Formats: sequence, structure tokens, C-alpha cells
Amino acid sequence: MLCSGRAPEAQASEGATITVPLTARVLSNGSAQSNVQVIYFLVAGSGTLSAASAQTNVNGYATVNLSVSEIASQVEVMTCVSGGSPCSPFNFYVTPLTQQNLQAVAGAGQISTGQAFQPIVVRVTNSSSPPNPVLAAPISFLTMVLRPQGSSGDGGRGENDANNSGTPVILSAIQSLTSTDINGLANVVPASGGFDPPVELDVGVTAGSGVMLDFPLQVLPSMGIGSSGRGTLPGGASLTGTW
Repeated sequence: MLCSGRAPEAQASEGATITVPLTARVLSNGSAQSNVQVIYFLVAGSGTLSAASAQTNVNGYATVNLSVSEIASQVEVMTCVSGGSPCSPFNFYVTPLTQQNLQAVAGAGQISTGQAFQPIVVRVTNSSSPPNPVLAAPISFLTMVLRPQGSSGDGGRGENDANNSGTPVILSAIQSLTSTDINGLANVVPASGGFDPPVELDVGVTAGSGVMLDFPLQVLPSMGIGSSGRGTLPGGASLTGTW
């Protein structure tokens, strides 16, 4: 018995250049078969295989890499146990940019008092029902660090005085480009760039033909609670904690 392994069927972003492992497993009556030759060959579309065959390991797995440059149509690779049978396919379908959807997965609404932010994670899917993840979809993360209205920094980082401005002051803007993995996921770890709090971070994420998500984050001053469990809050109020 030959079973397709990772990504027997997947969606890839149109025009993407991909290299993905095609892993098959050989079983006999449920038991893994080692040292079995598995043949790989292209039956549809264009692409390059790293090898025409591979031997299974002690767990019955064999792997060959498929590389496709600027994928434009379906690519199908057939895998067969040496001798011609049984066989199992891997299929990659193309998802146009206009049919790609962007979903927030994790990282929204974070507030930090000095701790590092957790990654912002998004997923790209196609328009089918249920939706499928899209591999190698282009993603843009634009992270802007802003000084909120009515606050000012330490004056030592080239900042403008936000007290004189009706809008937040942009302290920095960094764009990073990446692409989604086989599960349609991409992430960025936002950072305040070393600017003293309070600052706001606005992470804009763009995918497909212009689909956008926005993640506003905040970095607030620490309240300075020490080991005694007491700290001072604005307005003279106090905070007492026990541990």
C-alpha cells in the first residue's frame, strides 16, 4: 500500500515559485516497509523533481522535492512503488490573487509594558467552501510606530513634540515581505524600535489583490511595582498586590 504524505493536494498562489517536499509512505498490512524504491514522475504541468526515485526509511517514508517556477496551472506528480503498482498522486492547484482571502489567526489587541510582543499570525485561504490554505501567497507586513496625541518621548531620539500635534507622530515605518507556508500561515514579530512608551504600533497586513487587515498594538509605561507589592498610579492612587 502506498500512501501520499504531506500535502497530497494543495493550493499554490498564482505566479509563485515553490519548492516543496513530496513524502510518500509504503505500508504492508499496516506495517511500514523500509528499503522500498518509490518512483516519482510528473504527469501534468511543469516542474522539476530533485530525483526520479527515493528509498523508504525505517518508518516507510520516501521524499523527493518538487520545484516549480512561477506556477500558472495545475501540477500533478504521481508516486508509485517500483514495479508500477500501487500508485498515489500529489496535486497542486493554482489560486488567483483575486480569489485569496486573508484571516487573522493570532496576535491582535496586544498591550505591553515592556515585554516582547507575541507574533502576529495570518492565514491566506482560497474561496472554496470549506476554504483551503494557500501556499506561497505573497504577504506584506507594514509596522508603524506612532507617538499618541498628548504624549511626548524623552526628546533624545529625534522625536517631534506630539503635544503640539493634532495627530499621532510617526516614529518609524518598517515593511517586511514574506509568503505563506504549506498551511497558508505567515507571521511577523512586531517591535517598538526602542522608543520610550507610550507608543502605538499599527501593523497593516496586505495579501492577494489588496485584501488588508489592521492590528493596533500598544506599549504603555510600566507602573513600577517593586518587590514590596506597592506601586504608584497616576493621580496619586496606589496599588497593592500580594504574592
